[in-house]
Amino acid sequence: MPEVTRYLLATVGVSILIWLIVSAAMRAVGWARKGSPAAAFIGWALLLLGAGMNPKPPPQEQVQEANRQRKIKKGSESGDPKD
Repeated sequence: MPEVTRYLLATVGVSILIWLIVSAAMRAVGWARKGSPAAAFIGWALLLLGAGMNPKPPPQEQVQEANRQRKIKKGSESGDPKD
């Protein structure tokens, strides 16, 4: 019988936790949709955190750049050694 009670309490506890998480998420979405000044301030603050970072180029450009670097390296390694 104690196992059944422990199982029921755990099930109720997990259910309450899930309900709290869903409720908090719904309130957060509603708060964000209203467009409050605090939300705008937080948005600007988050934008400023990444202001100095350059975005990564697309994967195709990264591959092309790696190929160019490899060709340059091969070209400098091949050929006659300089005295």
